[in-house]
Amino acid sequence: MTTKNLAPFRTIRRVLATAINMGFVYALLVNSVLALPTYTITEIGLTVSDINNKGQVSGTGVSSNTQGNAHAFRYTDGVGYEDLGVVPKFVLATTSKANGINDLGQVVGVSDTAIFRYTDGIGMENLSDAYCSSGFDSCLGEASEINNAGQVIGSWYGTETQSKRRAVRLTDGLAKAIYGVAVTRDSYSFGIDINDAGQSVGYSMDTLEIKHAFRIIDGLGMEYLGSLGGSIQSGGEYSWGNSVSAAFGINTAGQVTGQSSTPSLRWHGFLYTNGIGMQDLGVLQGDDSSVSVCVCVCTEGSLVFLAQHTGWVV
Repeated sequence: MTTKNLAPFRTIRRVLATAINMGFVYALLVNSVLALPTYTITEIGLTVSDINNKGQVSGTGVSSNTQGNAHAFRYTDGVGYEDLGVVPKFVLATTSKANGINDLGQVVGVSDTAIFRYTDGIGMENLSDAYCSSGFDSCLGEASEINNAGQVIGSWYGTETQSKRRAVRLTDGLAKAIYGVAVTRDSYSFGIDINDAGQSVGYSMDTLEIKHAFRIIDGLGMEYLGSLGGSIQSGGEYSWGNSVSAAFGINTAGQVTGQSSTPSLRWHGFLYTNGIGMQDLGVLQGDDSSVSVCVCVCTEGSLVFLAQHTGWVV
C-alpha cells in the first residue's frame, strides 16, 4: 500500500488534529471535501481528546473555577466551554479527564479512579459505582470511548479482575462485559475504541509491556489481529525481539487501525480488513515511523495517521 502526503489535498470530511505551539492546543476542524485545503482554526484552551460529527470537542483543562485541578470539559460552538465536574462518588474528588465524545454530546473518561459518563440533563454518572456491587473503592477504571448507543469501552480493575486491568464494555440495562487477553501470556487488556455495533478494539500486554492488538465481536469473542512482523528498536523503545501491535480505532465496517512493529524495527500504521488482514500503511517520504489512529466513520474508508521522524512528529 502506498502512503501519500495528503497536505495538498482534502479527502476526509472531518478530522481532529492537535497542534502544540508555545503551549497552546488547537482543534483543527475540516468540514467539507474540497480540491484545495481550507481550514478553520479554532483555539481551544484544552488538551483535546476527541471530536464528534457535530463539531463538539471533548478535552481536559484547568480554569479559575477548578481551583487549579484538571477537569473534563466539552466545547461547543456558540456555547463555549462547559466544565463537566467530577464524579459524585468521592467526597474529596478533585480531578477528571475526558477521553471520548459521541454524536449525542455524551462524554466519557475518568474522574480520580472512577469511570464516568456525562449526559445532558443527567450530568456526570459514576459508572464504576453503577456497575459494581462489591463495595466502596473496589471497582475502578477508565473509559476510553463511547458509541452513539451510549455503550462505553475502557478498562476495569478491582476484585473481579484480581487487581489486573481488563478491557470492559458497559451497556445500559446489561451487566458489564469484562474481556480477557489476546494471547495467553498477557496479564492486562485495555479497550480503546468502539463502533456503533458494539465491536471493540484495543490491546493486551504482558509484564514487559509487549502489546498485542485485538478486536472483539459479539459471538466471536476476542480476536488477536497479529502484527506486521519484526520488532521495535527505536527511540528508546525495545520489544526484546518480539513482534508488537496495538489497535486504536474501528469503523462501522469493522476495519481496524493502529500501529505495529515491522522488519525495519520501527512502528508503522496499519489497516486491518476482513479477508485481507493487516496492511502496512508505510510512512511519508523522509520519515521512518507512523501510527494510524482512526478509520473515520464519516468517510468512505479514509484514514488519519501521524508520520514521525525519530524524535519529531510532522
